[in-house]
Amino acid sequence: MTLWDWDALRLVFELTQALITVVLWLYVRGVNRHRATLAHIETLEAQLTRRLAQNDRRITHLEERGKYAPTAQDLNGLREAIARLAAEMAELRGAHTATMRAVERVNDRLMRAP
Repeated sequence: MTLWDWDALRLVFELTQALITVVLWLYVRGVNRHRATLAHIETLEAQLTRRLAQNDRRITHLEERGKYAPTAQDLNGLREAIARLAAEMAELRGAHTATMRAVERVNDRLMRAP
């Protein structure tokens, strides 16, 4: 009878080797998933950074254009100026009508004169 049971030792060795292989496979799988996740996150960060830069440029452009936009006071001033012009136009229209009547009367009188 031998001191060592070689079949039992071989079974223990193979089970240990299988266990180490499974643990190594799980470790490699986890590392690869982690690496893929990090790569995906970096891609998303790059895209987000690009979009933020574009939005920053757009907002800056809109702010620059907004500096020259009319204010409520400017619009009220324009409304008042338009109202004044409309009143002046009505006066001119009335004066023009009166002048046209006078010209027609003079024309009629001159046409009837012998």
